[in-house]
Amino acid sequence: MTTSERIRQRRKELGLSAESIASALGVSRATLYRYESSENEKIPSFVLEPLARILLTTPAYLMGWDEPVAPAGQDHHFANMLERLCAAWDRPPQRVERDLSIPHDRMHQLRSAGVQPTGEELDRFAAYFSVPRALLEPRRPEPPAFSESDGNVIPIAQPSAVKSIPVLGKVPAGVPIEAVQDVIEHIDITDKMARSGYEYFGLLVTGNSMFPEYLDGDVVIVRMQPTAETGDDVFAYINGYDATLKRIIVTENGIQLRPLNPEYETRSFTNQEVAKLPVTIAGVVVELRRKKSR
Repeated sequence: MTTSERIRQRRKELGLSAESIASALGVSRATLYRYESSENEKIPSFVLEPLARILLTTPAYLMGWDEPVAPAGQDHHFANMLERLCAAWDRPPQRVERDLSIPHDRMHQLRSAGVQPTGEELDRFAAYFSVPRALLEPRRPEPPAFSESDGNVIPIAQPSAVKSIPVLGKVPAGVPIEAVQDVIEHIDITDKMARSGYEYFGLLVTGNSMFPEYLDGDVVIVRMQPTAETGDDVFAYINGYDATLKRIIVTENGIQLRPLNPEYETRSFTNQEVAKLPVTIAGVVVELRRKKSR
């Protein structure tokens, strides 16, 4: 695997957009795409190290010299997620440290593998980055899928982690999902989703702006996250209160929120408008559920 392939693969594994990484590195999106696509593109040394940090790996791994190995007994989850969120939101750790009034030594500890935040710190980071607290919490090891009887190990089936999520008719801006009162019903999500560490909610599709892919009365499952890539169908807020389900197109100059129905107009926003209005992403559609009868 080439260096460019490792960069591209690692970015996709982490779910980071090319725009967010390019911004964090201080290069253009076109430059980052060259790093990801050209086998002959030489990556400057002053770019390679911060790029590796953003991708939660090492320069040696990106160059193909070794494989990243996590130190035994250390939990990298919070440190990794913190780096990922800093890159996604284009907020250097130093800014986060200042914004949250976290002592420098403590921030250094939290960015190290094996150091876990307190419950209060988890709440502060989750609120700051607008992500569910569960996304930042340490991963708990799964219980072994076996039982012991008379000294013999007998494999048994591992029960599924069934979880229900609310289907909402409307999500007011700034209101935590768990506090929304307009709950139509509850539906189960897959075992894989339940174990992913992300939070999900269902949303009732109304109107026909996303016809023919989404019909009035459909239910979409939304994964809560603040970023998206071109082609994702997102649930977004405009002006802090106007909620909309649209397909997002990300450009160097801003974003477009496109309806799939040509009878509706595409709404375009410059980067300045995205920040000023603001335009924020509440989540990305990951599944569509449609009932046979209306």
